[in-house]
Amino acid sequence: MEEATHIIDPEGEVIIILRSAAAPFAPWDEEIDEWPADEQTADEPAVAEQPEEANTDENPIEDCDEEGEASKKGFRSESHIESGCYRIQVSAKHLMLPSPIFKRILTGPWKESHLLTEKGSVEIHATGWDLEAFLILMNILHCQTQNLPQEISLDLLAKVAVLTDYYGCHAVIRFLAKRWILMLNASFPQEYSRDSMLWMWVSWAMRLDSQFKQSTLLAITQSDRIIRSLGLPIPVKVIDAINSRREARIASILFSLEDLRHDFLQGHRGCSFECSSIMLGALTKHMHSNALLSPEPVAPFSGWRFGVNEDDSSFS
Repeated sequence: MEEATHIIDPEGEVIIILRSAAAPFAPWDEEIDEWPADEQTADEPAVAEQPEEANTDENPIEDCDEEGEASKKGFRSESHIESGCYRIQVSAKHLMLPSPIFKRILTGPWKESHLLTEKGSVEIHATGWDLEAFLILMNILHCQTQNLPQEISLDLLAKVAVLTDYYGCHAVIRFLAKRWILMLNASFPQEYSRDSMLWMWVSWAMRLDSQFKQSTLLAITQSDRIIRSLGLPIPVKVIDAINSRREARIASILFSLEDLRHDFLQGHRGCSFECSSIMLGALTKHMHSNALLSPEPVAPFSGWRFGVNEDDSSFS
């Protein structure tokens, strides 16, 4: 095998050839206000040519051809190395032990497995991952904790979480990420933003209940449009539930206003005819000036937000 550009294990028999992505990670586009919920994770990749979202319940290389190539899932075995790729030397044993994905690649009925058995070494191609995040993952899998940074940015942690989700090595990453999460908690966002969505993803992947509740509450109460996943592998059912909760709360407020207006009109509220008439007129004018009467706002209520309710600080 050719010389490695990054050595995690000097005696490693696997070279991972990584071609990193140039596209921005989890782009935040406030101009997009219409986005079908069922397309959020499928049509908006977090990184260029990123492999499909994977979990431990699915075979990540089902689409391999007879020669064992897995290019459709982010892997391929080729002798030709594209320019700009990084060659990372790693241990097959350290890859397979925590990751069912690597285990299937290196022990399954694929070309990679046969090459490793016959030649004692193999090259695996991975496409679309951030180099820094990938090296952090490799160091964690190889127990090289002395090579890990003391602290990392939220953006980098989210990238590591994406890799963790794809390769199915959640347990070991969750344990080692606690220190980083503790440091990042001090600057937890107070507004719905790209950072709050990154926290939503990280907290979902790392099973952080408190941070997940906070980030989803920010999305529900402060977003004035459809909430998108930003291409992060947040399950579609989670994004759908958040959008449904936001829409239901806005609809509830609109219904309450209309119900109140009806009560004033019927004289069910107000101390007298004059009182209810004044209140009806004031409420109707306010609703009209805020474009709540004609046409009436309809889901997904683009341009409208629920607002913060201090009595409700959770999402379930």
